[in-house]
Order: sequence, then structure tokens, then C-alpha cells
Amino acid sequence: GITDARRREPTKHEIELARKLYQALRGDGESGPVDDSELQLDAFSGIELSHRTQNGESVHLDSSEESLGTMVWLGLVGPLLDALVAGTVMLVDELEASLHPLLVEQFVMLFQSPESNPHGAQLIFNSHEAKLLGNSPSDRIIGRDQAWFTEKRDDGSSELYSLTDLNPLFALRYSATHR
Repeated sequence: GITDARRREPTKHEIELARKLYQALRGDGESGPVDDSELQLDAFSGIELSHRTQNGESVHLDSSEESLGTMVWLGLVGPLLDALVAGTVMLVDELEASLHPLLVEQFVMLFQSPESNPHGAQLIFNSHEAKLLGNSPSDRIIGRDQAWFTEKRDDGSSELYSLTDLNPLFALRYSATHR
């Protein structure tokens, strides 16, 4: 339901706080005025998102009023677009953290599609979202050759192995006999 996003300018209170912080961090003993060009006000500005309501009107919410999932998505969108445009590698720790499973699927599919990823950008992520592996070849988001697992050993080290190293028939027989 998000229809628009815009940058919210810092309030007078936030600008004054930035001045005080700058003076304290400057550490040169000066307490004189601080030129606004010296302030890093981006840290005090925010994002305001517009949401569509049921009657077609818009409601504007400050980023501090948004859900964690929305803020995580906003934080990932910029690097995602940069990677797809430039054809670079994007690394994401726990891709599904605070995101709806459908957003996770869409995120991964953007890298899988030649239309949205014409320059061959790569997405490397870790996840606990088993649905990405699918129940059958037709509903898999990622291929068996794209999935790798780590298993912690008794000595604290980790073993890395590919899903293609596992025999699917063994897994089916194992799950059927261990119910």
C-alpha cells in the first residue's frame, strides 16, 4: 500500500541537537556558532511514506512510525537496485529477517530473472526460509545447484556442502521412515 516516499527535512530541534553534538565532538574548546554547512544533517532527516487507504486517500507516516519489515525493505532496495544496475554482488545476512516471505521470494526472483538482472548481478545470502527450496522443481525459487548448507562440527568449525551433494531419494526415504 505504499504509494510515495519523500525525504523529511530535520526539525529545528534536530538541527539544534546536531549543532550541540558537532560542538561536543569538535573537541577544540570552541563554543562559538557552527556553520550549517559543517553539520551532517542527513542523520537527522527521515523518510516519510505515503500509504493508500481503503477510500483511496493517502496517509503520511514518518519512518519512525513504520514497521521494522518496511524499514528493512527500504534499507535493502537501494543496494538491490545498485547491484542489478551495475551487475555486482550483493551480500545479505539473514535475508528473511523481518521481511514477509513473499517479499523475500520477490527479492530473490529479481536476481533470477534475465529481464530484471540483465548484467548478471549475484545475490549471496544466508536464510532459514526453507520455502525458497520448494517442494518440487516447479515451485523452487532457487535451484539445487544454488543452495549451500553449513553444518557446525563438534570442534566448532563449519562444513560447507551443496544441496546437489545430497541424494533426494535418500531424503525422501529417510523422512518416510522417521515420522
